[in-house]
Amino acid sequence: MKLNRKKTMIIAGIVGVVVLLGIFFLVFNGKKNSQQGSSEAIPTDVVIPTVDSSVVVNLKQGSVKGEVLLTIKNAPSGTKGIDFELSYNAQNPGDANPTLQGAIGSCKEFQGVWECGEDYPKDFPTGKKIVLGTCSSGTCRYHNVIGKIKVTLRFSGGYGEKIFEKDFGL
Repeated sequence: MKLNRKKTMIIAGIVGVVVLLGIFFLVFNGKKNSQQGSSEAIPTDVVIPTVDSSVVVNLKQGSVKGEVLLTIKNAPSGTKGIDFELSYNAQNPGDANPTLQGAIGSCKEFQGVWECGEDYPKDFPTGKKIVLGTCSSGTCRYHNVIGKIKVTLRFSGGYGEKIFEKDFGL
């Protein structure tokens, strides 16, 4: 069966219309799905409750400038661990602007008082300190702290997690 030119043109036109309708449907349907997907709100932050006002946090200068002592009394009942983060601005020699610096670590309980940092036998019975700077091979370079130090504590225990945040001046 031989097709003449008129029949070939009609078949080509029908195929073209079907193809165009298919493309239009795919594009329109894709835009509709992407618009529907973007209207959903996905939570990115979890709100952690704060500790109550009975918790006493103390940050003070250690026996060496550039070292601090961080203690916590009256931690919530059932506390299994406390992690700390200190953040502060430091002016480095030769730099025009201060830079944000910090220290992180964990705290240990000793006779009802939580002490934070690394071992340091001079200041507390269990001896904990936090170095505001860097230490290598027994030599420390202490930061020149400018302004206040922000203390963030994360308490964890049978109650879940709780936080504490406060700015301290030395």
